Amino acid sequence: METIRTYLENMFMSYPNTSEVQRAKMELLQMMEDKYLELKSEGRTENEVIGIVISEFGNIDELADDLGIKNIVAEEKNDAVRKITLEEVKRFIKSRGRLSFMLALGIAFCIMSVAAPIFADAYAGYYKLKNQDIAEGLGVTVMFLFIAAGVGLIVFAGVLMDKWSYIKKECCQIDFGTTDYIKKAREDARVSHVLYMIIGIMLCIISVVPVILLDALGWEEASPVFMFLFIATGVLMIVYAAVKWQGYSILLHISKESASGYDYIPENKSEVTYDNKTVAKIMSVYWPTVTCIYLSWSFLTWAWYMTWIVWVIAGIICMMVKAIFGKQS
Repeated sequence: METIRTYLENMFMSYPNTSEVQRAKMELLQMMEDKYLELKSEGRTENEVIGIVISEFGNIDELADDLGIKNIVAEEKNDAVRKITLEEVKRFIKSRGRLSFMLALGIAFCIMSVAAPIFADAYAGYYKLKNQDIAEGLGVTVMFLFIAAGVGLIVFAGVLMDKWSYIKKECCQIDFGTTDYIKKAREDARVSHVLYMIIGIMLCIISVVPVILLDALGWEEASPVFMFLFIATGVLMIVYAAVKWQGYSILLHISKESASGYDYIPENKSEVTYDNKTVAKIMSVYWPTVTCIYLSWSFLTWAWYMTWIVWVIAGIICMMVKAIFGKQS
């Protein structure tokens, strides 16, 4: 019977790993098992039974209609359906890892950028420099250099990721063997993913510790610098882990861990839309406006140690607006 199961696996190896194919596979296995047991009960030899079962159920083209997968078998021979090979999947996972780090580093640079003017101001004040304006100007210059580098990395990562845009835009399929490879690769990466997420979240949580300690030592002017460094490092680890992990979900389109099959077809991700036109217009410029408010408040007050709360409040407001006015499309 093990020989029959192996033969069945090879029969379905090149077909897309969908719920329909999974069902057909299980149905055909049951039919083969029933025939196997029937022949064995007649006293036939193992080799004779296997030969009869395979000759009767071994042609998928003849059984496709009865199994309800005639269209899928026909599509397998249709060039319009793009087959994602194992080598393509390996390149995608490797590329996703590099681009995830590049994207995370770009975001971290943008967060760390605000530490430059804070450090310059604290340094000039601590050493009582005569030319404080020069120090502050240098700090602002470094800040914009960090922002430019961060935005550049983010845009560059996005451009390189467009290479794989066909995965979402075209009709694609992966076979059983490739699906198994992706699942194994994801499981191998699970431990590192969890560690990155935990360490990143911990760094964000304990980012207030340097502020408390340095305030107690009388260096409160420089304390926000270390806070932003902790947050930037934590966010880097979180974004890197999350974006890299999302790559496996893109390949598998997993909705539930217990799903019996994995369907790899173009998927239109749900986006939040708003029926209220006024709300829609406001939300279209929401985050750029929040950024302007944050930078304006920070530069006017130089209270960098507290202005970061703008992002927390903005995030809460955004979720409330989505919950009240938004809908999935």
